[in-house]
Amino acid sequence: MSNRNLILQLGVTILLPVFFSGHARCDEHKIDVFERQNLTHTYYSEGVNFGDLNNDGHQDAVYGPYWFAGPDFSQKHEIYKPVPQPTEGYADHFFCWTYDFNGDERQDIFVVGFPGTPAFVYENPGNENHDKHWPKHQVFDWVSNESPQWTDLVGNERPELVCTRDGFFGYVTPNWDKPFEPWTFHRISDQVAAKRFGHALGVGDVNSDNRNDIIMQSGWYEQPKTLGGLWTFHAYEFSQAGGADMFAYDVDGDGDNDVITSLAAHAFGLAWFEQIEENGEPTFRRHIIMGEKASENKYGVVFSELHSVALADVDGDGLKDICTGKTYYSHHKQAPMWDAGAVVYWFKLVRTSDGVDWIPFKADDEAGIGRQLIVGDVNGDAIPDMISGGMKGCHVLLHSKKDVDHQSWLEAQPQPRKQIQAGLEPADAAKQMTVPPGFNVQLAAGEPMVHQPIAFTTDHRGRLWVAEAYNYPIRAPEGQGKDKIVILEDTDKDGTLDSRKEFITGLNLVSGLEVGFGGVWVGAAPYFMFIPDKDGDDVPDGEPQILLDGFGYQDTHETLNAFIWGPDGWLYGCHGVFTHSRVGKPGTSDADRVPMNAAVWRYHPTRHEFDIFARGTSNPWGVDFDDNGQAFLTACVIPHLWHVVQGARYQRQGGQHFNPYLYDDIKTIADHSHYTGNIRDSAWWGHEPELSDSVSIAGGGHAHCGAMIYLGDNWPAKYRNSIYFNNIHGNRVNNDILERNGSGYVGHHSNDFLMANDKWYRGINLKYGPDGTVHLIDWYDKNA
Repeated sequence: MSNRNLILQLGVTILLPVFFSGHARCDEHKIDVFERQNLTHTYYSEGVNFGDLNNDGHQDAVYGPYWFAGPDFSQKHEIYKPVPQPTEGYADHFFCWTYDFNGDERQDIFVVGFPGTPAFVYENPGNENHDKHWPKHQVFDWVSNESPQWTDLVGNERPELVCTRDGFFGYVTPNWDKPFEPWTFHRISDQVAAKRFGHALGVGDVNSDNRNDIIMQSGWYEQPKTLGGLWTFHAYEFSQAGGADMFAYDVDGDGDNDVITSLAAHAFGLAWFEQIEENGEPTFRRHIIMGEKASENKYGVVFSELHSVALADVDGDGLKDICTGKTYYSHHKQAPMWDAGAVVYWFKLVRTSDGVDWIPFKADDEAGIGRQLIVGDVNGDAIPDMISGGMKGCHVLLHSKKDVDHQSWLEAQPQPRKQIQAGLEPADAAKQMTVPPGFNVQLAAGEPMVHQPIAFTTDHRGRLWVAEAYNYPIRAPEGQGKDKIVILEDTDKDGTLDSRKEFITGLNLVSGLEVGFGGVWVGAAPYFMFIPDKDGDDVPDGEPQILLDGFGYQDTHETLNAFIWGPDGWLYGCHGVFTHSRVGKPGTSDADRVPMNAAVWRYHPTRHEFDIFARGTSNPWGVDFDDNGQAFLTACVIPHLWHVVQGARYQRQGGQHFNPYLYDDIKTIADHSHYTGNIRDSAWWGHEPELSDSVSIAGGGHAHCGAMIYLGDNWPAKYRNSIYFNNIHGNRVNNDILERNGSGYVGHHSNDFLMANDKWYRGINLKYGPDGTVHLIDWYDKNA
């Protein structure tokens, strides 16, 4: 056992008005919000774009065979016959742009298909013919790569298609007098590119000569003063595998252009390359923005499959930001983190005296991207929106500026991630933790004030009663127990529990307690007991009274636990699946006892009645009640969150239901898991696996302990009636949002409330006290 167990106090820092006086810009009380509008869930294309196709002054969305009329995108029109694309394969439509090719003042649609196939222009037939399919013109025979660019490369004020063909880098120009006839490819390199599926390509003025160059994964081609022939190649390996779109932009504000790109389209990586000079020659220095591990990003962000990157001034501060996301299922199950969230992010560029920072803001967690993420003003409000298409369909992310109070603004700001520690002293462990802005964590008690806390509660005076489990995990021989119940109090009101009083010692395998009705209610298998203290002098009035016995301890991880008073006046507790109890009053015959495992039980304090409230789940160590008296439970291994209804039967981790005639059992209310992949990959069954980034992003793992639905008044109102619980392997406190859904509830994953940033964190339970402050007990141990 560790000798560094601790009790923490979590409260809200009171921010005085002077705190706000330092903020000169009201913009600091606005946050950028993106509202997702799904246009279709069907996979038609990897490419997407927008343009005013019907000349009504509103931008329309283009995705595969459809264009969706703005401004509400509710009406869709066919461009060609819709054919859903196979999600286990790839679409025949990869990129698209809108442009008036024939000068008739109508936007046509230019489409690049699957790499290695032709490119087409769909000619806009005019409003009178929008109920018909658009005329299709093949304009180029072969676009090889996955990041072609439609931009003004050569400075003639008209766009060209920059791409590869048959292994050559080059650009394609229309005959603007006959734009629907075959276009001309101008190669600028030897046959050095991939003949199909090449990644990474961009256009920008790398050497600041006012001419755009072509940037690729292993260097850049310098545009000559006079076009014709091959361009001079400058070698530099920006990415070995090749990412997506590439940009030349002065990131650090030193007057020369740097390069921005993702690093591997089917794996990980986002970077900017600082242009520097070595031996009188320009070269680059790589700066990783996001790597293959969360530790490689200052803010702990990691996602894979960055198949598209855009550069735009998202927040209007004059600096261009990076927009990108996860191309969901782009390489099917072959890509790492293929089943992680389909996120869209924008990375805010910040220049400071200490250098450059890219602050990651999540725009969306469901839309994802395809091969083409477009950023622009879709709805005409002069701020950039995003539009994405891919295997999850087509989504418009409408951007707005939301006025918020200072606390909400603080909470919206990403916080730098702390390095993971282990084996810290109590005060250092508390300092290592991170919580939302405005909250603070204070060490209330650590060794030697408290030892091995396994359960606790708060009395009406705000004192903490703590069960110390010295015997755990092995029950001592009868009469040799060493477990204690102690009373901890903050006598000088500084937040530190400076007074320790032993209420009782000699308990054996203690696992639960609660106070009330003139004494202390204690669980110490095989016994459930009451220790009277009617006069409240903190001295037992007599020996413990054994109210019930027969509680099993075959698996001492799964004994009676998590005592809490219900709104109905009963005392509630939990019980695990692999410990088998036969509960009754002392002397009750075996035939009259109540068999129990995997259950929520309750006991009436005055009628002395024992009852199984609900059966099922796994090894629950937390139950609590919301404002409406509804019960919710957290569990391990199997799905983690349950709405508990009296008399119900829930999914079990193992074994048979006591009632053999059940048609079915009730399933979890959680719409998510806190792990990814196979549960065995993140389980601590005989070994300690490294916490993978995908599991950490999901919530930290499948083992949970404790439950608190916050109903206090110390925290802001938005934190009420959601549930908080410890994630043992993830070293954190998870938070799920409880939403009414029909006759029950659904639990949505929210941001993790507390990150211990410490491998030894083993939170057991957390509760709010009379003043609304939350206390949390941490077993703090190398083992779990």
